[in-house]
Amino acid sequence: MLREEKGSTLITVLLMIVVFTVIGLSLIGINVNNSKQVSKSGNDIQATNLAEMGTTHLKEDIFTKIASDEYKTKDLEEIKKSLQSELDTIINHDFQVNTSNKTKFKIAAATVQNEVVGNNEIIKVKFTSVGTSENDQTRKVIGTFKLLRGKGVSFPPKPPNITDANTYLNSIVYKGNYTKTEPVYYYSGFTMNPPTTLTFTVTADLYAKGTIRQEANTDLTVWGNAHVENPYPKTNNPGNGNLGLMCVEKKLFIYSNLNFDIKKLSDYGYTSCSQVVAHRPPLNGVYAKDYEYIRTTSPDNWSKGNLTIEDIEYK
Repeated sequence: MLREEKGSTLITVLLMIVVFTVIGLSLIGINVNNSKQVSKSGNDIQATNLAEMGTTHLKEDIFTKIASDEYKTKDLEEIKKSLQSELDTIINHDFQVNTSNKTKFKIAAATVQNEVVGNNEIIKVKFTSVGTSENDQTRKVIGTFKLLRGKGVSFPPKPPNITDANTYLNSIVYKGNYTKTEPVYYYSGFTMNPPTTLTFTVTADLYAKGTIRQEANTDLTVWGNAHVENPYPKTNNPGNGNLGLMCVEKKLFIYSNLNFDIKKLSDYGYTSCSQVVAHRPPLNGVYAKDYEYIRTTSPDNWSKGNLTIEDIEYK
């Protein structure tokens, strides 16, 4: 009887040992899994933080570049091209966060776009920032930086046929008669300075930044619209001889904060520039069928307060 009890006790003890061993191994497995999950979660957080660090770095880089003096004289299209060129130099460049080569971030993509909405000029940079943790875990932040400013009014608009700055006519002095049949753009104005008399006819639209300087005995006739900054024909009393005459058959747009003596054809009984040019004694000054002043303003400065992020996504 005693032996049976001893045998039963031994079996019970062995069973308990087995049970506790199983429980212990299970707990160890749970702890190991928990440790792995904690480690993975920690690496995920680290990689995400690194990707966000790349986002912050890109934001500062964009604003530092676009707010520099170099960009103040650029138009929106030029800003887009210059900014894209500069950002291309940092694409896929690894920024090490510490001595470990594994802990880093990089800008995997940055594409610059521009648009004008209402009175605002807008630069957008679509980007992807990638953070890499110590165990090579990676996370991405994808989004778009948006930066805007008041566009102001600048001169001049570019005619449709002008696509390259090298085709602008710069610092031209005319001494003989000319006719131009396509829209023409003068980047630094032009001068009409004849030895005797000079007629210059533009049968399309005229665009002229800077000063149009007309000396004595010069006639400038524009059969389309004229976009000018500073029309300056020499004038005097018609009885004292012919000086400079400018006549615009359609509409004269004056991009200036100054006022000029512009004469509307209808106010003087004329219906066309042909009548003005043929008038005797010769007329001088600026005539147009209609005219409008477009007051110029500089674009607003880029402000960090107007730099926002949108369409953000974590992957």
